[in-house]
Amino acid sequence: MVELGKQNLFNENTVKKDIAVFLQNYLLPKKPQTNEDFSSLLIDLDLIRQNEDGKEYHFNVEGKRDVTIEVFMYALIDLKEKTQDNTIPYETVQEKVGLVFCMQDFETIEMIKNISKRYGEYVAYSDVAGIRQVQFIKEINKEQVLDDYYETNI
Repeated sequence: MVELGKQNLFNENTVKKDIAVFLQNYLLPKKPQTNEDFSSLLIDLDLIRQNEDGKEYHFNVEGKRDVTIEVFMYALIDLKEKTQDNTIPYETVQEKVGLVFCMQDFETIEMIKNISKRYGEYVAYSDVAGIRQVQFIKEINKEQVLDDYYETNI
C-alpha cells in the first residue's frame, strides 16, 4: 500500500537524466561529436547494447567474457575497502561485483577460483558447509593489480 502523497516523490526529468548518464557510460555513442564521447571506461566492457531503432536496450551476456582477472580483482579489492572487512560473503561479491559484469553465479565462482590461483597469497575462496566466502589473507593494493593488467595486456 502506498502512503498518501508518497507515490510522486521523484522528478521525471531527474530520472531521465540519470538514465541518460548511465547509458552514456556503457554504450558507444550513435553520433559521436568529440573524443570525450568515447571517454567512459565502461564502454569497452560492451555490457549493454541498443537495438537498431534505439528504443530498447539489453545486456550483452557475451560481453562478460572480456572481463579480465585483473579487472575483477580490482573490483574485489574496491569492495573489500568499502566493507572494511577481510572476509566477504559470496552473496555480497555476486551482488556488488558479479552482477556489475552480468555474470551468473557459476561464472563469478569460476572467476574467484581463478583469482585465488593467480593471487593465492592475497585471496582465498572457500566453500565449506555451504558457506561461500572470499577471504583476503594479505594486503594488496589496486594499483598493483592495475600494474599486472598493463604488464599482460599492453
